[in-house]
Amino acid sequence: MPIARTTMIVESHWRVLKHNYKYNYNRPRLDHLNHIITGRLIPDMLNTWQLYKNNRAYPSWWKAFKTDWRKCLEKDIERLESYHVDIDKWICSCPAFINNPYLVCKHLVQTYAASNPDIPPYKTTIRRHDYPFIHFGEDNPLRIHSINTPWNHIQQSSSNEPETIPEVSGESESSGSSIRARFGTIESRKAVLATDKKIFELLNSILE
Repeated sequence: MPIARTTMIVESHWRVLKHNYKYNYNRPRLDHLNHIITGRLIPDMLNTWQLYKNNRAYPSWWKAFKTDWRKCLEKDIERLESYHVDIDKWICSCPAFINNPYLVCKHLVQTYAASNPDIPPYKTTIRRHDYPFIHFGEDNPLRIHSINTPWNHIQQSSSNEPETIPEVSGESESSGSSIRARFGTIESRKAVLATDKKIFELLNSILE
């Protein structure tokens, strides 16, 4: 499963904020938390990003990526024709490609190294969420094409499709009735809020 479809990024960000910046404050006030984020966390993140851009520091995955790259260069290739290797899309049909966390295998690495013998530098290596999964070059393409961005589909479905009660049958009839009851409660509360909003707007216009 792609990491962008999970909550791992948010959880990692919260762990950094909790353990590195608010370790002395169990439940800080909202204004204090805002001061920690804007005064300490964001400046540190910008400083780290500048170090990455200037090749003065590297993220944690880069060392492991180079280690796997060197290992792939040292391996012997027996049957290259048995697999589909495409360095333009950076895909390979071998099992090692799917199981590698950085999507590298000996077939792709050695095919790429035939015309580029040196290990690609960090500044020109971009890991992406669609083809090519790894991009090498000075240009800076999008990490994921706008057509394949899952957030666009979520926004379109939430804005175009009305809320519907899921169909239930069989053994889940009891749980389905509770779901329908919750939907009914939500709709009734929406109607009450709409009425209260109209009353509030009327009173506000009178006061003005």
